[in-house]
Amino acid sequence: MRLLGNICWFVFGGFFSGMAWVLSGVLWCLTIIGIPYGMQCFKFATISFWPFGVDGSWQFHNRLRMVHHDHRYSVRQTVL
Repeated sequence: MRLLGNICWFVFGGFFSGMAWVLSGVLWCLTIIGIPYGMQCFKFATISFWPFGVDGSWQFHNRLRMVHHDHRYSVRQTVL
């Protein structure tokens, strides 16, 4: 079900939303001061492309950690 939701999301707007985040990340990374903001934009782009099955949680060092859950194999892949 999660795969079907991700495919529908990608086709009906996720691609454009993700590309907008990638473009804003590239623009932020043009300056040295904007690099941390650009890196965050790239993280949001990964969520925007495939949002279903991603859990965002704040860690003790205040970084947003996105965890892709695969319940079939109990594997957790972390995107930083």
